[in-house]
Amino acid sequence: IGLPARTIETVEKTIFEQETAAADASRFTDADDGFHRALVEAIGIHQLWAVLEREKVQFDRVRFLSIGAATPVDVIVRQHRAILDAIRRQDPAAAEAAMHEHMAEVLTATRTLLALHPDLIVE
Repeated sequence: IGLPARTIETVEKTIFEQETAAADASRFTDADDGFHRALVEAIGIHQLWAVLEREKVQFDRVRFLSIGAATPVDVIVRQHRAILDAIRRQDPAAAEAAMHEHMAEVLTATRTLLALHPDLIVE
């Protein structure tokens, strides 16, 4: 039960990379992708990442705009740590709650970006 040690190490590494890339949106986003990809691949649905890559173009646009301006990097890192901690504890309820909070951040960031850049975000 839980994730393989190798996946845990990969996820920890991506979180560390996010912390060290806080001022570089491109590097931060690459590390963020690494975090999500490691989890997706760990659950054994390898083709899911290919679908996500193809469909996340608009989401990436929001991520680049929001890093720092609408979503502080430390918030994302804290959320990722909460997800990983819940997985380590093998606590599905806590993992679900942490994932829900993390996914809701997109809506919060989008609302903030809409106020900051009404010409770039379509409601």
